[in-house]
Amino acid sequence: MITLVLLDISITGVIEVSILIINSGENSYIKYEKMESNPHLFKSSAMKLLESDPNHIETLNTIAYCHYYLSDFYQSLDFALRAYNLEITRYANDELYHTCNLLGNIYRFLGIYDTANHYYMAALNTTPSYQVQEKRCQTLRYLAVAYTEMNMNEFAMDYAIEGLQLAELLNDPRLLADIQVALATIHYKSAFYEKSLKLCNDAVLHYDNLKNIKGITNVFLLCGDIHQNTGTYSTSMDYYNKALNLSKEIKYRYGTIYANYALGCLMVTQKDFLMAHEALDEALSCAKRYNIQQPKIKIYYALSDLYIKQYDYEKAYNLYKIATELNDNLNSTKQQSTIYNLYTKYNLDQKEAQLRQSLQTNAHLEALNKQLLEQVQHDSLTQLYNRRGLKNIITYYPCTDIHTLALCDIDKFKDINDTYGHQCGDYILIELAKVLKSNCPTNYKIARWGGEEFLILMENTAISDATDFAESLRIIVENTVFTYRNHKISLTLTFGVGTLTDSFEQSIEAVDRCLYLGKNSGRNQVVFDDDLFDLV
Repeated sequence: MITLVLLDISITGVIEVSILIINSGENSYIKYEKMESNPHLFKSSAMKLLESDPNHIETLNTIAYCHYYLSDFYQSLDFALRAYNLEITRYANDELYHTCNLLGNIYRFLGIYDTANHYYMAALNTTPSYQVQEKRCQTLRYLAVAYTEMNMNEFAMDYAIEGLQLAELLNDPRLLADIQVALATIHYKSAFYEKSLKLCNDAVLHYDNLKNIKGITNVFLLCGDIHQNTGTYSTSMDYYNKALNLSKEIKYRYGTIYANYALGCLMVTQKDFLMAHEALDEALSCAKRYNIQQPKIKIYYALSDLYIKQYDYEKAYNLYKIATELNDNLNSTKQQSTIYNLYTKYNLDQKEAQLRQSLQTNAHLEALNKQLLEQVQHDSLTQLYNRRGLKNIITYYPCTDIHTLALCDIDKFKDINDTYGHQCGDYILIELAKVLKSNCPTNYKIARWGGEEFLILMENTAISDATDFAESLRIIVENTVFTYRNHKISLTLTFGVGTLTDSFEQSIEAVDRCLYLGKNSGRNQVVFDDDLFDLV
């Protein structure tokens, strides 16, 4: 029996592997389904072949690709490195090219970008005996994607432009479409949304002519992300739903998972928690069904965030632990800190109960209880009041006096996290809290309301004065430059302002609606609408 394994790495990053077993005795051919359709079956077949020849390069690569598709990256790495070492000693350049690209993809998914780029460059320097320019174009795209994920958009653009020129020279519509998507992603990351959407439209035309539904699906997912970032949420939802329907039509498991995941995250931002649960649960169900690890991690994190917004800190804590255990990064300082904070939050009720039971006349115990109560009512990052702390204060405010609320949100805070990392985001929150506190009168109370939102309670302040004060804060923050590791970062805030009524919850809803109006009408402004508060 002669075994021939045909390998083809597609430009979209989807590695399609066909294995053909030729039975020389019967001249019959058995062709397995391409690996993406059933990686478990494909891996099982390849493992049987490996038993007869443990050093068969093509079979080792096939198994590595199977694990890659299943997001078993460390298993994939093991088999790919075995193949790589054999290829180096045997001068098997055709296979070496494929393996270098695969190793680059594995390390990229693991976030080890220097090593990923090392293997991509090795692939460029390896000359296969066929389709040289087409394969070079593929690797250029991988490099563009890697540098985009590293937020090194200039390098990404250089590789993408070189790939585009090569694709145009080859006059290959598939390569053109794939490189256009890479360029669209770079422009999206750089906040050039119009350019990104134009490239997406061009890519869809190519994919449509090729009847490449999977390519169209991936473009729709990117379009959904773009429109979500520009605040056109209904259009974003339309694209995600289109991607979901196409994924189901062609049984594209990754598309089904990520479309549901994206819809769930969008619903969280829209505070439609019921729909968010449905979409994220469906995404998780699909990821579990196909045993794909990487999407599960993102989904668990998203579900954890959803439960935080619903103040169910116990479930948030448990889901965050599952995600970090899957990610094998529990020793990460940031994640350990987040787990600790979530654990603390969902035990707040118990702590407060213990505090009440522990109150004694003993001076030492009283001091200890006061200290613990302060911790329970303050945000651990900014040291401002948290929701619980500010609500407790408001319960003691006389209803006959006039008090005002100002809810503010950092504009485009996600861009800061994406560009400079979450540690920078934490730094910005801490420094902004200092700016707000230093510019507020002592009788004003400030709370970190959640995420990048802050709530200011203005005691004995009329709505007109509160609006003027919020405007002064907005200008102060706009003119403040925050420095993080030599990066100069500017911020703007959007405010919703309104009077505190007998119903605190309705008052919060009203200022939140004002904030929403400000966000959707240009950001960086103070909004108060009499009509809105007439509804309260």
